[in-house]
Amino acid sequence: MQTQSHKDTWETYTACWAESNQNARINMLQNSLSPDCHYTDINTETKGITNLAEYMTGFQIKFPSAKFVTTDFKEHHNQSLAHWNMVDQDGKTIGQGASYAFYENGKLKMMTGFFEQ
Repeated sequence: MQTQSHKDTWETYTACWAESNQNARINMLQNSLSPDCHYTDINTETKGITNLAEYMTGFQIKFPSAKFVTTDFKEHHNQSLAHWNMVDQDGKTIGQGASYAFYENGKLKMMTGFFEQ
């Protein structure tokens, strides 16, 4: 049961990267992330839902219509490792990567993305 819960939380979070409506994205993030969440990748480090939502807006400008598809998800002890493909609107893979995450009280507290730049 816990694995499915973390997987559901993860999938809600990844859907936020493709959500173009800012209000809908903030609502989704509030449902899946801790208010003091911490996100890092090779390009940035953000703290808090608002800052991450702004970074996601920049991502959407750079990669319009892109979304993430989780290809593998493993979890234990409130941590997860996900492998994913970034795909375009036609479903063509345009990037691959992995993300490590830590959960607290059922929500994502810390996320770190790894990918080629």
